[in-house]
Amino acid sequence: MELGLFLMPSHPPERDLREGHEWDLQTLRWADEYGFKEAWIGEHHTCKWEPNPAPDLLIAQALMQTKRLRFAPGGYILAYHHPVDLVHRISFLDHISGGRMNMGIAAGALPMDQYMFGTSNEINRAMLRESLDIMLRLFTDPNPFEIKGKYFTARQPARVDRDMCKWIQDRSAHGAYSELSYMTTPDAVPLEEGDHILIAHKPTTPRLFAPFAYGSARLIIESHLTSFP
Repeated sequence: MELGLFLMPSHPPERDLREGHEWDLQTLRWADEYGFKEAWIGEHHTCKWEPNPAPDLLIAQALMQTKRLRFAPGGYILAYHHPVDLVHRISFLDHISGGRMNMGIAAGALPMDQYMFGTSNEINRAMLRESLDIMLRLFTDPNPFEIKGKYFTARQPARVDRDMCKWIQDRSAHGAYSELSYMTTPDAVPLEEGDHILIAHKPTTPRLFAPFAYGSARLIIESHLTSFP
């Protein structure tokens, strides 16, 4: 059996943000030391118990302080980011990690987050689908193209102009996108035949994760880690 962990990350609202961030880094160092395989870091913008608007900031620091642990945003809320930006960030993290990155995505369901970004459950679902199509095209298609969607526009420049960002598709040793999981509630993204969905139910319910590339399910149970005086 292999072990992983998911950090929302959760902290009491009265905890200082820096103190909470340092606790999360310590938790990830312990996970690496104790042989955990992977860690998923949540993205939440307005939840006072789960303050982490940019999971890759924590991941970038943790990569420099760990040796074996794989990391993933759990997940990037695609409605709140431009897909071209995420493709560059994920690819860069994949390279500096030495291939220890997974790519996790989510629809985003916190009502206040949606209110601030001017979206809704329905819009977030549509934006996730459109953004993911663009991201996978950028990861895999070496030819010039332009996509004009309802929510996003993206262009792939001609090869002669792509030297400075050619590392996006240069994954000879790594390949973050090949270990892609959707992280979503069953009603957040409509499932279709052939979809590979990482399904998260209510926190009190064990969760089965059906990932994109691993070929084996994960049983997720809720647990708590605390410090003692």
